[in-house]
Amino acid sequence: MRRLSQFIGVICVFIPIALKCAFLESITDTIYPQKWLCVGPFSVGTREGITGVLDSIKDFIPREGDTLPSLLAQGGKVCWKWVELDSTKKIAVKYENVWWDTLQDIYGFAGVGNTSYCWSSFNNQGRKRAIVITKGIGGFRINNQKYPAGIYHSRKDYIKTPVVLEDGENKIFLASRGKFNFKIIPVDAPILTINNYTAPDIIKGEKLSAWIGITLLNTTTKKLNDVSVSIKGNEHSNFKKYEKKVNNFLPLCVKKIALKIETDGDLGDTNICFLPIKIEYSGEIYEDSIKLRVREKGESYKITFISDIDNSVQYFAVLPPADFEETKKYGLILTIHGASCEAQGQVGCYSKKDWAFVVAPTNRRPFGFDWQDWGRLDALEVLKETKMRFPIDENRIYLTGHSMGGHGVWHIGTTHPDLFAAIAPSAGWSRSEFYVPWIMQKSNWWAEPSQIAYRNMVLREDHPLIFLENMLNLPSFILHGGADESVPTIHARLFMKYLKDLDYDFKYMEVPGKKHWWSEKGIEGTACVNHPELMNFLKSKTRNPYPQKVIFRITDPGLNNRCYWVQIDEQELLYQDSRIEAMMSQDTVYVSTQNIKGFTIELAPELLEYGKINFVIDKKSPLHFSSKKLQAVSFYKRKGKFIFKTANYKKPHKTPKFYGPIKRAYFTPFVLIYGTQGDSSSNKVSFDNAWLEAWTWWKRGNGVCEVLPDSEVTDSIIKNYNLILFGGPKVNSITRKVNPSLPIQIRNGYVYFGKTKLPEMDLAIQEIYPNPLNPDKFVLLYAGASKKAEKFCHFFSTLYSAAGVPDFVIYDSQVTKKGWAGTSVLGFFNQKWELDERLFYKK
Repeated sequence: MRRLSQFIGVICVFIPIALKCAFLESITDTIYPQKWLCVGPFSVGTREGITGVLDSIKDFIPREGDTLPSLLAQGGKVCWKWVELDSTKKIAVKYENVWWDTLQDIYGFAGVGNTSYCWSSFNNQGRKRAIVITKGIGGFRINNQKYPAGIYHSRKDYIKTPVVLEDGENKIFLASRGKFNFKIIPVDAPILTINNYTAPDIIKGEKLSAWIGITLLNTTTKKLNDVSVSIKGNEHSNFKKYEKKVNNFLPLCVKKIALKIETDGDLGDTNICFLPIKIEYSGEIYEDSIKLRVREKGESYKITFISDIDNSVQYFAVLPPADFEETKKYGLILTIHGASCEAQGQVGCYSKKDWAFVVAPTNRRPFGFDWQDWGRLDALEVLKETKMRFPIDENRIYLTGHSMGGHGVWHIGTTHPDLFAAIAPSAGWSRSEFYVPWIMQKSNWWAEPSQIAYRNMVLREDHPLIFLENMLNLPSFILHGGADESVPTIHARLFMKYLKDLDYDFKYMEVPGKKHWWSEKGIEGTACVNHPELMNFLKSKTRNPYPQKVIFRITDPGLNNRCYWVQIDEQELLYQDSRIEAMMSQDTVYVSTQNIKGFTIELAPELLEYGKINFVIDKKSPLHFSSKKLQAVSFYKRKGKFIFKTANYKKPHKTPKFYGPIKRAYFTPFVLIYGTQGDSSSNKVSFDNAWLEAWTWWKRGNGVCEVLPDSEVTDSIIKNYNLILFGGPKVNSITRKVNPSLPIQIRNGYVYFGKTKLPEMDLAIQEIYPNPLNPDKFVLLYAGASKKAEKFCHFFSTLYSAAGVPDFVIYDSQVTKKGWAGTSVLGFFNQKWELDERLFYKK
């Protein structure tokens, strides 16, 4: 019996039974590359990461003294220099001749955003596998093979990357922010568990039936099937046995799985419980134990659930009310955390309330998605779960949060104002471009205004200031420290000013001398989130689900199209602001519209009486409606006038639940599909792109997805999942099937935009469209028209907040240096999923 590394809470043991298959051998000793050739700094724009100084890093070997251009260094150039490992096993790249203070004084924090390049090599005997553990980098290459790392997760130290080392010299290339760790350790087993699990808490004396998410790591170069993962049930563990088979486990990859935990409630007098896990594969057994928290009744605790986004296990934290009574209805304080925080820590900042539950969702990860996109969806899922599990008064639900969570309060509150009785952002920033300005982005330097406009049209939904008027019936309490050095108080003052201009219900509290995160004597919990004035404000508010007047502005119906009793069904021009203002008065509904083709009014008995009802729309002659019962009434614009009509769409047609842009393919369960029909190099590029996407989704979104070859896509997969395709029709057989039905196609080495053959060669495309094989699901294509373009066809990632990728993008290799300026065509499909010259840019 051998002891493995402590990848989970306690020890992992390996029990060899019988070796039925051979794997690549592991290295036997830890390797620290001692010397690195480093160069930098190079300016990078916020949320972009482009330096534009290297044409290619394939087979790149730097030489000491060689120079590269740098915007940040005096003289405009920097040279490669050797840097040695320090006593803490860290590489610290020192930048000389850079006037940091001057740059920051002029351009702020955004002006000093930078990266450096580092190269090293070491010798290895024989082709072997290993694990790389890094801190301070986002990814790396070994022998030209790209591998993931986790720059935002370095403090957690849970991203461990399996790699293959070649016989002889091995070359490493990476980008860093000045300091980083890089070590290579032996592999003890084909499958390892990672110290990153999504687990519930156990409450003393109560039975538990819940899900736990466990991350496995395939350290081999083979795809594994028939892996058994089980909870060991026996007389000593108090856990019931549960087993799951894991298949299609990609080589050198992670896979998060869900296991069911069930206990009888008898754990004795303990504050810690160990969940026994057994992994069996090919005659070998691996045993782990996961440490679970045991909580006293009444303490805060974690709950897990299965997400509708990707069927993964996620969690939220709950602080139950003081003196809880099951027969009583309670308010709900939904609190969303700041960057790098956890939900369980968030609820710990609050004192118990006798009038409300305190519940914190996770944003998928501590940094997550700024509570936009998947972060917003996570908050809404937790709200739904909370209302199902606890006695919540739906008219006393409050949204609050701090820092990044404060931004999330503004974003979610202005997008879904009808869900809450009041909101309370603390130290919240307004939008990404203003929080850490994008002035150093290469895209902003080089792109034409009409190019960058389509990115900004996608991002407009994340700009809550624009949608403040949606808060007509939503009171707010704005809290901010007057000396906040992380999120300047100007953000809070902006919201205060425009809410005041609107004459809306709000309270502004700026506390002099207080910085970003602060407490105060005499205040329970952490004052910047649990301030008594803030809590009293929330407690005093009750939602009116049927306000007499509603104002609702949107830019993207796919984000949310309903507010109270008003629904926007269709826009006239997509991704332009649409606005509806509606008021019920006696027997008349007054409506004014902007950029709206169809809308619905839900007639509520709380506002109107039965009988004849008049609709005055855009100050035109009234439309008369009679009904013995109140119901939803729909209107559709025809020849410039609205008539009574419910839209009857023929597929394909954009609806709020089936919209774009590209990121929406990842909002419901999806499968990543790589091609196997091309030559070996093309197939490898396709596989690598899918493999890295799986890593990225787990790393950033704590998520689950299957990765399949095109040859294994079944009718069931097509029916139930969005298909994310990597590779053009010559490489991916599923792409070949759908390609003739797509508005943008690859044919004979060229991209066809509708009927137009684009003359440029080496173009890449990204395109979302209703799947021709199943129009109820999406297909998303990442493909290159040539072998060269295949290598950058996944340049525009959408798996982060503020990505801004529209329905389709066609581009060449210039994107690697000039960002969006390298696009040839980009834009949106119209309501019928057709190309429409009003909705795209074409160079």
